[in-house]
Amino acid sequence: MPGLFFPTERGWYARAEGIDLDGKKKIVEGEELMGRCIQHECDHLDGHLYLDRLSKKYRKKAMAELRKQGL
Repeated sequence: MPGLFFPTERGWYARAEGIDLDGKKKIVEGEELMGRCIQHECDHLDGHLYLDRLSKKYRKKAMAELRKQGL
């Protein structure tokens, strides 16, 4: 959604666990901006889009703007 910004509710802390290419357990955690980035990237892995996280009010505005831009 290039150029679009709407308030997005997210926690200020996140922790993600996974396995690296060598099969070793990895944990990534962060607070504030890093926590929000972790949540954003986990959303991609889970198939969620930015629009999925917007409130109904902001999603409606975002969709109207996308239609206006022809996207």
